[in-house]
Amino acid sequence: MSFKKTIKSIEASQRRAERESRQQQSELERQQKELNELEELGLAEYEVQVYENRIDMLTSVHKFCGHDWNWDEILLSNPPVEPTKSNFHENEALEILNNYEPGFSDKLLRREDNKRRELEKAVELA
Repeated sequence: MSFKKTIKSIEASQRRAERESRQQQSELERQQKELNELEELGLAEYEVQVYENRIDMLTSVHKFCGHDWNWDEILLSNPPVEPTKSNFHENEALEILNNYEPGFSDKLLRREDNKRRELEKAVELA
C-alpha cells in the first residue's frame, strides 16, 4: 500500500469515527429528551394523584369520627389537679436586673439605659 492510500485510509477511518460519535451523541440526546418527557409526565401524574387524594380527604372529612365519649364516667371522675403558680422565671429575671452593673463598653457607648429597659421588659414577660 502506498503512502497516499495509507493517509486516505487513516483519514477515512477518522471521518467514520467522527460520524459514528456524532450519531451516538445525537442518539443519546434523543434518549435524554425522551427521559425528560417521561419524567415530566410522571411528575404530572403524581401531582394529579396528590390533588385528587386531597379532594377526597376534604370531601369525606365528615365520614370520619373520633372515639365515643362516656360522659357519665367523665362526670363521675375527679376534676383535674389545679395548676400551681410559679414565679421562678420572674425571680430569676429580677435577680439579673438587680445584679446588673454596666460594663465599661456599656458606659462608653451609652447603652446602660437601653440594657436596663430590656431587663425590665424581661421581668414583665417572665
